[in-house]
Amino acid sequence: MSPSNNPPLKILRNRFLTGLAFVLPIGAALGLLIWVFNIVDGMLKPIIELFFNWYFPGVGLLVTLLLIYLVGLVLSNYFGKQILSWIDKLLAKVPIFNQIYNSAKQVIQTLGVGNKVSFKEAVMVEFPRVGMHSLAFITNETTNSSGEKLYLVYVPGSPNPTSGFLELLRENQIERVNISVEDAMKTLISCGLVFPETVQSIEIGHGDSHPNKL
Repeated sequence: MSPSNNPPLKILRNRFLTGLAFVLPIGAALGLLIWVFNIVDGMLKPIIELFFNWYFPGVGLLVTLLLIYLVGLVLSNYFGKQILSWIDKLLAKVPIFNQIYNSAKQVIQTLGVGNKVSFKEAVMVEFPRVGMHSLAFITNETTNSSGEKLYLVYVPGSPNPTSGFLELLRENQIERVNISVEDAMKTLISCGLVFPETVQSIEIGHGDSHPNKL
């Protein structure tokens, strides 16, 4: 007799699958956090044990966070910026290492970490085909030979926004919405799990207001 013909077994299976669907994401998230914690916490463990001859879990993570804060503190003044700029140029010239370093720096800058704002505005564009909308970011503006304003628009992938497509669009090909760059980035990284309840179109086509919601 198959489980589908046995009500008790079917109920048992459905409850198990329901519980599994709930527990797996939690376990995966906790596993990822533990993995990151162990890596960060263990980076300075040998140094701490060498100088202080003692160690307990969490000290490496606290020291790492403190060092990151101190680097940010140094960057807040002119001389610190000059020193770190020199270090940045030096690291960018180290063979093999510079490829990883430059790629990581590009990812961080793309995600808008720090004081630099990478994207000007979050918008919607018809992509990958007419009738389908995708979140995108205005990165720059230019004009053509007739003086018409054109926009460089980056259409990122999800959940990895560092890979996508760059398009040159006219004003009437862009739909402006009331989503901040930060919220749009959260939406992309979370694959839509984090998204505003309503998305208000504030400008469509040649600038005419549009009250409809997507």
